[in-house]
Amino acid sequence: MIVRVTALALLCGTPLVAQGILPRPNVLFLFADDQRADTLGSWGNRYIKTPNLDRLARRGLSFRRTYCMGSQHGAVCAPSRTMLLTGRSLHRVYSRIADFPILPELLRNVGYTTFMTGKWHFGKRATCRGWDRARSVLFGGMSDHNRVPTADLQQDGRWSKPRRRGFSSTVFANEAISYLEDQAKTGGAKPFFAYVSFTAPHDPRTPPPGWRRYDPESLPLPRNYRGMHPFNNGAMAIRDEKLGAWPRTPAMVREQLAEYYGLITHLDHEVGRILAKLRELQLAANTYVVYAADHGLAVGSHGLLGKQNLYEHSMQAPLIIAGQDIKAGSTNAFAYLFDLFPTILEWAGAPIPKGTDGLSLSPLWQGGEWQRKAIYTSYAKNIRAVRDDRYKLLRYLRVDRTQLFDLQEDPHEMRNLWGLPQAKDVAVHMRALLAAQQKRWSDPLGWTGGKPMGPTFTPPAKRRSDGAQPAWVRRKYFRSATGVATEDGLTEDFAQGDAVLDRFVFTDPKAWKIAATDSGNSLELLGKSKYRPPVRSPTSIALIKGVHYGDFVLDVELEQTGREYGHRDLCVFFGVEAKDRFYYVHLASKADDHAHNIFAVDGKPRVKIASKTTAGIKWGDGKRHRVRVRRVTGSGQITVWFDDMETPIMQATDRRFVRGQIGFGSFDDSGKVHRIAIEGRAIPAGDVEF
Repeated sequence: MIVRVTALALLCGTPLVAQGILPRPNVLFLFADDQRADTLGSWGNRYIKTPNLDRLARRGLSFRRTYCMGSQHGAVCAPSRTMLLTGRSLHRVYSRIADFPILPELLRNVGYTTFMTGKWHFGKRATCRGWDRARSVLFGGMSDHNRVPTADLQQDGRWSKPRRRGFSSTVFANEAISYLEDQAKTGGAKPFFAYVSFTAPHDPRTPPPGWRRYDPESLPLPRNYRGMHPFNNGAMAIRDEKLGAWPRTPAMVREQLAEYYGLITHLDHEVGRILAKLRELQLAANTYVVYAADHGLAVGSHGLLGKQNLYEHSMQAPLIIAGQDIKAGSTNAFAYLFDLFPTILEWAGAPIPKGTDGLSLSPLWQGGEWQRKAIYTSYAKNIRAVRDDRYKLLRYLRVDRTQLFDLQEDPHEMRNLWGLPQAKDVAVHMRALLAAQQKRWSDPLGWTGGKPMGPTFTPPAKRRSDGAQPAWVRRKYFRSATGVATEDGLTEDFAQGDAVLDRFVFTDPKAWKIAATDSGNSLELLGKSKYRPPVRSPTSIALIKGVHYGDFVLDVELEQTGREYGHRDLCVFFGVEAKDRFYYVHLASKADDHAHNIFAVDGKPRVKIASKTTAGIKWGDGKRHRVRVRRVTGSGQITVWFDDMETPIMQATDRRFVRGQIGFGSFDDSGKVHRIAIEGRAIPAGDVEF
């Protein structure tokens, strides 16, 4: 009979607690700070070690599409936590936590004992509203992990003087373990809600010495790494973005990733200690465990470091729930973090306040219908975004820029489809969806809003550290006025100019020198490289190496000087898998022929796969030409723009060469080396608007 009633309750979505079948469950809420959703080993990251969270994921349900809705300001963690604790959405709650009942308060009203430790944005009065016990509380957003000033709520309702007790994650885990031990002594007289709000892996990225285990050189760059964001998003020089210099060099990003991963692995260890204690005290069977983070972080993705943007890496958050009736697995259903508010109240059998925007997540493990079909996000007055199961639109309100991504084909948001003819219908649909979602969530702005600003970002001349960064971090990342790193013989002066070489290293730095121009600095080719293609092809080569690329966009300005007669040929080549296997874009100017070609070389004489004769465009001394080459390996498409033309001069499809290197070259009948000045960015195919 009991089995039949339990099955019926599950089918109807009625909590077992409300049926009187099970005692009210405990809830252990473990909350990380600034943790990307892709930093769990069990979620596919093979470079990071998170054994305890992986074990939790194996016995719980992983929510692979969980989001923070956004923020009205740069401290994204504050509104994220406000939404979580009130169940209200961004534009309806802002940070007015005092205006609404909060989760621990509602649980305490139905007989729960409540506990918190760690980060708390909302002041001492709000703490007393919700928590029976509060230990090692950080009133604020961040601190040096080794010197976190924490205070305790005392029995007389007063707060102890702030003390610094050790490394943050360890301090908070110790408090959680102490609380669980006290709960075990009571024999479960009351169910508990324990909220453990870590400050890791928020910067400073300073894992304890024994946990600096990651070799930066062993870590791959994010798939959507770039040195600079392609345009001003309105928050380019906010505090988080000043933690590293511009452009973001591969070495700096790898170092910060190693430190970030070290913080997460140490946090995983402390989480493991808490979960082990829960099992040891025999409290696990009747406890829901929730592991989440308040949002993600860029750490080099899209040329950004912080969370003041609406890309997936910054708004997505990890979420794992394990408990008595939750079947292990994963779901791609859309969820907001504030959906946890009604979910936890439902577990406790507590009434859900009128006006709650969150939806209980229980249908996702009880087999019910899930209502959320789209995700809307918002950042300040700068950015709005919406995504459905496949597409995502980002609108930059103050700089009049738009991005459209096909997340099915392009999950790292690297290829902007906005403005392309083939994406016209999708663009119309997604713009309408954004407008509908803005109305749905009471967004006061529309397609534009806020004070307009220019699309160009100029890095500040100086970056200043804050008091949270310990001395060794200040020395490492703030040691110069600009902080621009030197790489492979290219001086800081070059990196500070208009020209930015992003993620590339030249094979022979001695063949290049830095030349000043009216618009900034450029590289000047002084001699031939060691690369010698065995077939007719450019003989004066500057090969760019480092990683091997599949998709990329190469955007450069070329200038040629040389003889007054004969060929004036310049080439952009790529796809170097062997010395006789590559493509090149050939820009030629002869007395009677102004031709542009795409050639393929594959161990045989070159094959012309596209050609265009353009009258009136001639190479000449001091004449600069802008050339953009785009390679998309998935479709095999090669596209070439020339001299800022609105439409490509050439487009071809060829699938022979999937990956390779990139280079520049020139050749004429005598094999003379011409000067090539390069300005602009050479980047992986990505977040570039044509």
